[in-house]
Amino acid sequence: PAAAAGRLAAGLRDLESLRAQLKLHTLAAPIAGRVGRLLVVRGQTLTVGTPVADVVDLDEQIDVLCFVPPGLVHKLKAGQPAVSGGFDSAKGTVEAEGEVVYIADQAEPETGNFAVKARFSNKEAHLRANRVLRIRILTGPGQECLNIKEPAVQEDDEQPTVVIVTDVKTGTNADGKEETTGIARRMKVVLGRRDRTLHQVEIVRVEDPEKDPAKRWTGEVKDALFVVEGGQGLQTGDAVKLEVETD
Repeated sequence: PAAAAGRLAAGLRDLESLRAQLKLHTLAAPIAGRVGRLLVVRGQTLTVGTPVADVVDLDEQIDVLCFVPPGLVHKLKAGQPAVSGGFDSAKGTVEAEGEVVYIADQAEPETGNFAVKARFSNKEAHLRANRVLRIRILTGPGQECLNIKEPAVQEDDEQPTVVIVTDVKTGTNADGKEETTGIARRMKVVLGRRDRTLHQVEIVRVEDPEKDPAKRWTGEVKDALFVVEGGQGLQTGDAVKLEVETD
């Protein structure tokens, strides 16, 4: 019995040793996911630490790495909200929401740009790995401002211009119908921020190019009536008929 017990103990030690050796020859992924590209072929001799395959887990979230010029990186902070997709994304594209999680302290030596990483929820967007993607980051909180549709601003000249309507009057036309008319006045405009999604631009202030101070427009920009359609050919002094947009 003692000899049998000794042989059993030795056999168990051999079994543990074989299991340990088998473990050294077993591949295990550090995360759960889907097997992607295989990096080796059958029969290849591998050294310790050689990558064998890509295992990708993108069901819950995905990280997007981008490189930001030094002139813009100071506007970014960890925790700022981000959205996947650019302004030119196809209609109906599902956008993923996320936030900035990393901003490099050191620029890339080759380009001078800074690495920035944003993490997105991938439950609905189903973004793929190793693809090129545009993202949008909200660098500041939204605030109320005066804005106008981009097509209403004429930017062909050295300084952009818009058309406002003054001397607004409501009367009856030749057909007996009530109509509202006014006089066009082309104004120089100072623009602010742009919303590429809504295609709107902020109006900081307007400047009347009229040289005679007595004839210069002195109204408040917040009360001005802007021409948003059909104003490209209008000049100061042209008569216009106002049409109210209805939903």
